[in-house]
Order: sequence, then C-alpha cells, then structure tokens
Amino acid sequence: MSKNMQTSLHINIHYTISHDVVLQDYATLAPGVHFSGHVHLGKIVYVGTGAVFINGSGEKPIMTGYDAAIVAGDCVTDSIPPNETWGVPAKPLK
Repeated sequence: MSKNMQTSLHINIHYTISHDVVLQDYATLAPGVHFSGHVHLGKIVYVGTGAVFINGSGEKPIMTGYDAAIVAGDCVTDSIPPNETWGVPAKPLK
C-alpha cells in the first residue's frame, strides 16, 4: 500500500468476524454485528447493531454493494445491491 493511501474501518464492540470475510474501506460495524463466513462488505457499507450475516459459500459469498446499509437486527442471508437500505427482515425498504 502506498504511504499516501489511507483506509478506515469503524468496528464497534462485541462483534464476530469468522472465516473468509472481507471488509472494504470505510465500512462501519455497529455493536454486536456477527459474520458467519464467506461475506464481502463493499466500500462505505453501514451495518446496524445486532445484524447477523449467515454463511455464504466459497462459490457464492454474501456480497454487499457500495454504499449499502443494513439496519439493526437484520439477518442477512443473500447479497445486497449497491446503494440500497435493507430492513427487518432483510429486504429492500420502499
């Protein structure tokens, strides 16, 4: 990484990050977020308090797109497109 490049993650308390999880720049994890495995968080993603990501797979990881938001208490079992906010249960909010 270049000396001029900066990256930033904001990770709060009481979280679990399991195997094969990728967190890109400027992601925010609120308290109590849990990743079971094979999850890729895009840039500028916000994950609310107590959200849980259930296992993706090596062939099909759970992906969150650029600037997506997952609200508190979500149980995420599928990929989330860029620029969307998903509610409880994890689905696009209208």
